[in-house]
Amino acid sequence: PDTEIVNPVPLLIGANADEMLMYLDAEDPTPFASALTSYAPAKTPWRKAIAAYFEGSEGDTLEKANALTSAAEFFCPALDLARQLASNNIPVFFYYFTRTRPGGESLGAYHGAEIPYVFDTEDTWLPANDVDLSLTAAMQGYWLNFAANGDPNGGDRVVWKPMGISGLNIQELGDVVGPTSDHPAEACALFSTSS
Repeated sequence: PDTEIVNPVPLLIGANADEMLMYLDAEDPTPFASALTSYAPAKTPWRKAIAAYFEGSEGDTLEKANALTSAAEFFCPALDLARQLASNNIPVFFYYFTRTRPGGESLGAYHGAEIPYVFDTEDTWLPANDVDLSLTAAMQGYWLNFAANGDPNGGDRVVWKPMGISGLNIQELGDVVGPTSDHPAEACALFSTSS
């Protein structure tokens, strides 16, 4: 973005692991091939690299399609914005939400799944257990500190480092809370070459 028209205030931004899972056609016999065609059409030079990256990920073809589409539609655009702002000395705190509630395996860490944790509002159809309650407490603390101070840190929560020019500093919010390197950032470079 043009940093001259961006208000230089701290930003808390992120993406969920399974943003697109609920939107994929479970009846599609070849969901990964369909996703690949959408994001790397045939005869494009980056198709092979994108295919190799996501075909090497864990899971069945629906899970691989979810990984590809979630990265392309949510994770990578959010990461690109975060990197641009961080490169202009704007404090940016990036999260990767990975929590799947028991009973919600078909949804995964779906689009919007982090919201009930931030506001401590669980749905009766997908109740919380002790892990969810602990994650709720951590996330509420982070969000409240960020709203008050522009920095999510404070209290006894795991330190959340801001994005840096030299490092990604992505905070996992899931069964584990803390810095993670288990995210699709490497794939973002592949998508950026296709733009």
